[in-house]
Amino acid sequence: MVNEGQHTNSSQFMITFQPAAWMDYRYVAFGQLIEGAQTLNAMEKVPTKNERPCQEIKISEIKVLDAEDIHSRIRLSTKEEKYNDTYI
Repeated sequence: MVNEGQHTNSSQFMITFQPAAWMDYRYVAFGQLIEGAQTLNAMEKVPTKNERPCQEIKISEIKVLDAEDIHSRIRLSTKEEKYNDTYI
């Protein structure tokens, strides 16, 4: 969750395309892409200014999955596959 200081968590979230060590110990990281790698790749190609997209990106739907749904969707993959659904 993104916050502006102690006790200020909000419903904003960030999608990072590479490790973001500067966020360590400052933000709570959670979530995992299990489908839609094509969408993630398209989002990564959008030009940015000051680490923000130059054009609006709207997320029109997200799903909160229970553990059973997650396990049924996880796909084994190799580390050579960039932006694959899940690495186990």
